[in-house]
Amino acid sequence: MTPVHDVFCDYLDITTPEDDWPALRDLIRPLLDEVGAILRASTAGRDLWQLGESGTVEATHRRNVVRLSHSGSGLAHLRAAGLFLAYLAEIGTVPHRVTRLDATLDVETPTPPVLRRLSARIKANALQVTRKRVSAQHVTRWTDLRDPRSGTMYIGPPRADVRPVIYDKQLERLGRGHPDPGVLTRYECRLRHRVGITLRDAAEPAPVFYHFMAPQIIEAPPGIRKWNPQDNGYSLPRRDPITPAARLVRRLEGNPDLLNSLELAATLGPAGTTLVHRTIDRLIRQRGAGDTPAETLPPSVASQLSVTRGHPPQPTP
Repeated sequence: MTPVHDVFCDYLDITTPEDDWPALRDLIRPLLDEVGAILRASTAGRDLWQLGESGTVEATHRRNVVRLSHSGSGLAHLRAAGLFLAYLAEIGTVPHRVTRLDATLDVETPTPPVLRRLSARIKANALQVTRKRVSAQHVTRWTDLRDPRSGTMYIGPPRADVRPVIYDKQLERLGRGHPDPGVLTRYECRLRHRVGITLRDAAEPAPVFYHFMAPQIIEAPPGIRKWNPQDNGYSLPRRDPITPAARLVRRLEGNPDLLNSLELAATLGPAGTTLVHRTIDRLIRQRGAGDTPAETLPPSVASQLSVTRGHPPQPTP
């Protein structure tokens, strides 16, 4: 079996007291801007950011706490930008609890033999994930119509503190219209707060993944650090935030609605460009910001903007 990459965090839920949410929102917003996240909804009880086509970061308010949920695609955007650890570090500055974490590994191996092996162990009452053996009544198996030998296996009840999920990632990707990734089995270990997960497990998920998955479900490679619940004494690196001007430019450049509008404008030829400029000017005037040509911007902002565009800053007169 060949892992495609290391174990990674593919879903993350944290909760924070509602009183601490405004401070946390201000801390994570610059990082979300930096990856081009778009604020799709903002109400008294919900904030929703979209990252790329399908990634999301969602904050929902309930019973004096805020639940901040991150989809796998949203976390992938943060990792690709090199901002995942910095993002976790900001969360770590406020009171919080990690309530759910999915530690995931993709392996280049056919899925049907994996499911057959696990099914045989469960039938023989020989599969153990935590201290208890897995009961067959708590295992759900879904077959795929395109290949009845394959599909998905859920080990444990839906609200279990530890719930392994194994499925055919190749069939799942093809079913969603994505390119064929080749033979691929996904191993997920879905964890809840009662086992003692922390932000360290989001940053370094391999120890907690193999703690529960090996050797019963998948063999652990050598050199994996021993996992400790509620691990303390671990600090995540914080980073200096980017300038407001850089945030603005990246938010605009990463806005799919704006980019789609520009593509539509291009179909109109030069008139489309003129229409875009006039519409933006009108919206600026409606918000009372007025028209401010770049050459009349305050020197500090003009300098930030020149850095953002990849040019050296100009000296302040």
